[in-house]
This record gives sequence, structure tokens and C-alpha cells, in this order.
Amino acid sequence: MTSVNESGLGKKQAIAAKLKTYIFPVVMLAYPIVQVLIFYVGVNVNSLLLAFKIYDDNGVYSWAGFSNFKTVFYELTHDPTFSSGMLNSVIVLAVSVLITTPLSTLFSYFVYKKYRGAEFFKVMLVLPMITSSLVMVLTFTDFVDKFLPMFFKRHFDVNMPNLVSNINTQFYVLLFYAVIVGFGSSSLLYLGAMNGIPPEMIEAGKMDGVTPLREFINLVLPSIYGTFSTLIIVAVAGVFTNQLNLYSFFGKGAQPQNSTIGYYLYNQTQSASLAGYPRLAAMGIIFTLIVAPVTLLVRYVVNKFDPTE
Repeated sequence: MTSVNESGLGKKQAIAAKLKTYIFPVVMLAYPIVQVLIFYVGVNVNSLLLAFKIYDDNGVYSWAGFSNFKTVFYELTHDPTFSSGMLNSVIVLAVSVLITTPLSTLFSYFVYKKYRGAEFFKVMLVLPMITSSLVMVLTFTDFVDKFLPMFFKRHFDVNMPNLVSNINTQFYVLLFYAVIVGFGSSSLLYLGAMNGIPPEMIEAGKMDGVTPLREFINLVLPSIYGTFSTLIIVAVAGVFTNQLNLYSFFGKGAQPQNSTIGYYLYNQTQSASLAGYPRLAAMGIIFTLIVAPVTLLVRYVVNKFDPTE
């Protein structure tokens, strides 16, 4: 009888020990899992269903089939705002991939090698990330629209236009600004990946007489290719959500010819009524169907060129 009781007590103790083992991770994971279910799964499922509904005269959502999609397709093919917005979004993506990404990689390598001035550049790269975007925008606008015209007029007697306010130069100035502020986050990611390179690899390259350029191309780039390819894929996936900082500069008053799809969607969502949400939900699904296969194709291509495989 005693042995039976001891056996039962041992099982209870084992179960209690297992509960103590699992209770901490379960409690820690419960909160983020609930957040994902509510704010990601729930929101996206609701948006998906909302795209097939309309807000009727009775003040309720009712099933509408594909009417919202027909409306959006008509707007996409007839409204010039969308054609210019899509073109601008593609240009922003091209600048990000072809200019910002290579420059960020080079600057990260400069800081990684601890060349002269590396600490200064590290601070300058981080500065846009720790400074309010509104402060950055106001500082940049005052510098470009006030200081530069005054400087060129005083020293060179040249009447320089206000580049941010000028419609003809506005888009290109914003692209330049996007390149500058885009250095920070990507450069830190590249720098973190470079710091994970085994020192023995770099030392072996030095012993073989590898130049800094060859070291960068043959040793560093292959080692950080995972980070490099991931940021390119993320940039492609976000092509229709990038606002080009238009809202920070102009609020809702940006010129239509300089607008991006991300800026348009943000503005429309902010000012939309309950009746406007189904149309925006349908528009979001259409843009997702456009960008999703492109993103998967880019992912396939960059993985094919992975030098580590």
C-alpha cells in the first residue's frame, strides 16, 4: 500500500515539475500570440471580408460580391493618379535597391574596417534614427529652401529656386532625402552582419595579400549576403507602402504627380468613412496580388545567386 502511495506521489511530483517547466514559456508566449491573432490575423481576415461588402443605407455592411474590385479596376485604368503613383513607387524602389543599398553596404564596410573618421560616420548614420522624423524634415527643408538659396545668392550671385517647394524639383529632392535617411537602419544591419564574420577569415585574406577591394567583394559580401538579400526582398515587398516621406513634408497637400501608392493609401485611409473602407480593402488586396508574385520571384532570383550555396 505504501509503495502504491509513493508511486502516485511520484507521478504527481513529475507532473508538477513538468507544469513548472512549461508554465513560464507558455505565459511569455501567450501575450505576443494573442497580439498576432488580434492585430494581424484578425485585422487581415476582416479586411479580406470587407473587400466583398458595402456600407448600405441602413448603416450596416452587406455582401456586395466583386463590385468593389470592379470600381478599383476602373480607377486603376482611368485615374492618372494611379499611373503616376505606381511609376513613382517603382522609381523609389529602384533608387532604394540600386543606390541606397550599395552605398549603405560601402559605408558599413568603412565603419567595419575602422578607417579614419569611422566613429563620426557611425554617429551620423544613427542620428536620423534617434531624431524625430518631423525634426529631420524641418531641418532639411530649412537647409534646402532657405540656407542654400541665400548661400548661392550671396557668394555666387545665383538665384537658386526653393527645391522642396518647387514642383519640378520636389520629387528628386525627396528621393535624395530618402537615400540619406535610409542609410541608418540598413547600415546598422549590414554592420552587425559584418561584425559576425570570423576574424580568422579576414586575417587569412590579409596573409594572402588580399586588397581591401578584393576583401570586400570576395570575403565580406558573400558573408553578409543573407542580410543583403533579405533587405532587397523587404524593399520589393513594401513598394506599395513606401510614402517617400511625403506626409512628413506636406501632410495631405503633396502634389498628385509626386505621389506614391503608399502615400495615396495612407491619405485615403485617414480620411475614409465607413463607406470607404470596403473600396480601400479591395484596393489593398489587388496591390497585394500584384506585389506578392514579384516578391517571390525576386526572392527566387537572389537565392539563386547566393554565393554560399
